[in-house]
Amino acid sequence: SGLKTAVANQMDKFWNREYAKTNENIAASFQKAAIDTLVGQLRRAVDDTGIRTVIVGGGVAANSYLRRSLQSCEELEAIFPSMELCTDNGAMIAGLGYRYLSAGIADELSLGVSARVGEYRPKRVQTTRA
Repeated sequence: SGLKTAVANQMDKFWNREYAKTNENIAASFQKAAIDTLVGQLRRAVDDTGIRTVIVGGGVAANSYLRRSLQSCEELEAIFPSMELCTDNGAMIAGLGYRYLSAGIADELSLGVSARVGEYRPKRVQTTRA
């Protein structure tokens, strides 16, 4: 969170003047910074926990730089799904929602919102199909 804003606000301060300021170069630099940070944190987690196997999912699992970076880490085993299964999490959530709704499982519109996983149990309610 805030990484894109930081790029926009700090780009001129840290720009390497040897390279043209193009959208492609900005995107490549952003990708490298984000993934290098992620891989560094993952390596520290491996050191701290001893867990050596990582399963990568979601849309980011399709990123070729992330795949190469994790596969070159000798201290861990990175498992990736096939490219056709590397879909955005929003699409997976929508797919699950469709299955729930088709089975008659839904909640009232007053359901609260939380970014944390808890003891959520959807209720079976009467649904109508359009």
